[in-house]
Amino acid sequence: MALERENFYTTSQAMEKLDVPRSTLLYLGKRGVIQSITLEGYKENCYSKSVIDEMALKNKMLLLQYAPDPSCDYE
Repeated sequence: MALERENFYTTSQAMEKLDVPRSTLLYLGKRGVIQSITLEGYKENCYSKSVIDEMALKNKMLLLQYAPDPSCDYE
């Protein structure tokens, strides 16, 4: 069974989705947090959309959890 290209992000797309620089994406790969593959016919690494989307959602939820409450007046 061939892996379908539409199920993967390129490195640039994954960086944008996670809002991280290339060095962080590579670091996450080296640490085993995410896995990259090279699809047949492509030179660039690709990342599973489901994994990247899940990480992006978790990051967003974490940021929202610790965001300042706009109803509070800190002045």
